[in-house]
Amino acid sequence: MRFHHALVDDLISWDEFQARVEAKVEEFGDLVDDHTAAMMVVTDLGRHHVKVAGLTARSSLFSFFAKVVKKGEAQEFDRPDGERGARATVLVGDETGTTLLVLWDEKACAAGEINEGDVLEVIGRHAGKSPGEITVLAFRPALCEISCAAALDATLPARPEREAIEVRLLARSEVRTYSKRNGEEGTMIEAIVGDAQGPSRLVAWEPGLLSGYDPPVCIRIEGALKRDGQEVREYSIDTQSTLAMLTIDIPAHLTRVVDIGTSAACSCAGTVVALGLPREVLTRGGRVSMVRNLTLADGTAQIQVALWGEAAVVPLMPGDEITLYLATTRARRNGGCELSVGKGFAVEVADLHETTGVHLEGSVLVTRNGTFLICREATYLLDHDLPHGTEVAVDGLATGMHLAVSRVTEISATPGQIREEIAEFLAKSGGV
Repeated sequence: MRFHHALVDDLISWDEFQARVEAKVEEFGDLVDDHTAAMMVVTDLGRHHVKVAGLTARSSLFSFFAKVVKKGEAQEFDRPDGERGARATVLVGDETGTTLLVLWDEKACAAGEINEGDVLEVIGRHAGKSPGEITVLAFRPALCEISCAAALDATLPARPEREAIEVRLLARSEVRTYSKRNGEEGTMIEAIVGDAQGPSRLVAWEPGLLSGYDPPVCIRIEGALKRDGQEVREYSIDTQSTLAMLTIDIPAHLTRVVDIGTSAACSCAGTVVALGLPREVLTRGGRVSMVRNLTLADGTAQIQVALWGEAAVVPLMPGDEITLYLATTRARRNGGCELSVGKGFAVEVADLHETTGVHLEGSVLVTRNGTFLICREATYLLDHDLPHGTEVAVDGLATGMHLAVSRVTEISATPGQIREEIAEFLAKSGGV
């Protein structure tokens, strides 16, 4: 019964499941055993066996019967945390199609008892973002007959091999923590790299590998593992990988706005021609996040962009030249498409202007668009939080209309002067 409870353990506890199974047995007397009663309880809760073709549905958990078509041998490997792991794959199918079962660790070792032609009852979930693979949570032999489709490709996908790649490092995150299988914390770095085929994701399970490599340096990576079955190319590196600096230039291909379609993620560059305010939204998971809309133009066309989460608070101004890496494309209701920039994104603001040291005096205006310094000559977006309405003298580095603050001194000003400067700013900008 533990096997069947795994299908509904997010709905009811083990004790309640046992009680419902016992109630089913009592209801039907000697007509059903515990196994059948457990299946009936699962069905009552809306979870039931599906055909292989139904494994593409957006469900968190599946239960199905399938016949073993081809079995691969379990292979051991070293995890980034130094522990040994095992992985095995089994191709299974029924009359509606085939799918690949992925078994890890002790389940991979137990796969040695599986034979081609066996029928299995499986509980599993999608392996990452690949709809054609199922990570097995539990399995057992089943006493039933399964007919497979007449023409089956009984070839197991090959294990990914390590390869050498030469790329430009476009962006990288700070060191992040994650939970290992043993419950301990590990560290990793997520990055974006690019070449003539376009940008791709890179995960460094050994953060020290990227130490000393800062964008936009070009590097050669030996021993990179490519993850197949993804719309966006993705590589990972670990203790078996090595990196070396390159002196050659490796440009990263970007898509023109006019050529952006709706089939996959893309990367593009352009000018911010319109910029909305960041605002709070409630995600489908009930979490509060931020979103900001802008219009991007590159001379070939314009496109609407939604910046989510951390991307929504990147300091931006109209007229900024930006590059969006690995944005998701999606169709708009009124035709055309738009871009969504969220997890796994990178937003790069181009430094097209000379950086100069400046001493400026003006009034501070704090808005949802950021903190601005309003001067007689121009208005600057600050990288520094200052109290709204104060009159200050600022020393720092100006790059275009962006100002990196190094020192701030508060100066006195009359309320009338401050109101006059703010009014001038709002008149020029059309409001913030």
